[in-house]
Amino acid sequence: MRGGTATAQFDSLVDFSTNVDQLPLLASAPDLQNPEIRKAVWDLTRDATPIIKHRISRYVERGPIGAMVKLTNNHRCQGCDVLGQAWATFFKPDGMPYVEAHHVVQVSTLSVDVPGPQNVITVCPNHHRQLHFEVTTVLHLGDEFEFILPPHLAFRIRKFSV
Repeated sequence: MRGGTATAQFDSLVDFSTNVDQLPLLASAPDLQNPEIRKAVWDLTRDATPIIKHRISRYVERGPIGAMVKLTNNHRCQGCDVLGQAWATFFKPDGMPYVEAHHVVQVSTLSVDVPGPQNVITVCPNHHRQLHFEVTTVLHLGDEFEFILPPHLAFRIRKFSV
């Protein structure tokens, strides 16, 4: 027999799931730490038809610039290096360590010098996601960028110089 709170949560999930359009929202259901709730979500979505989305997008590819910055930075995460953090990576088939190029100012702004190497830093996948998903403040301080991440993490990375 389920406890009162779990029963109420389960009942709300059943009510919620009767509208097929809302099934994707079950991932944000309350208390997914509760195994009964997780099982209920799985049972409700197990046979759901996958949602197929089509996306048409345009983007500016700056592969050679990113490759140059990666090579110059020895395929290292500049974030981990300045924070003194050990970082783990894997080696690609060509033997080079995997690291990602991050445009500090988004290329889509089409601002002057944005596509250039002085706007690119190299970061590990974790720091790359953090820079995109956290509310990040970036200050341009001469030859450095200062990144301020919540709650109180700030670090500076030297801008690439040509």
